[in-house]
Amino acid sequence: YLQDIMPSTLELAGIEIPDHVEFNSLFPLIEGKESVQYDAIYGAYMDMQRMVIKDGYKLILYPRVPVARLYNLKDDPDEMQDLATDPSSRHILEGLFSTLLGLQKETGDTLDIKGLYDN
Repeated sequence: YLQDIMPSTLELAGIEIPDHVEFNSLFPLIEGKESVQYDAIYGAYMDMQRMVIKDGYKLILYPRVPVARLYNLKDDPDEMQDLATDPSSRHILEGLFSTLLGLQKETGDTLDIKGLYDN
């Protein structure tokens, strides 16, 4: 996350990271102490888009349309092949949607997206 810059800068300056800061310093990654910063990455843009990246896949929801897009970032880094309607990808979509709902709740995002995808 871009917000990881602030705790990283504080750590670099030798300043204690305040408890209210929800993001992480990048130094464990830079120093090779960790290989993964977050289990999943969550994104939101107004009431127009919600997104989650996890395990090499990216799910994007467009609540106003409503449309879901699913991409395999390892095999398709340019996001050209939408897998959302592929029946063999249904379990991936379901898992990412569940993760997205959990992250949405965790971040206090109140946009109701539960009805966008029929589980």
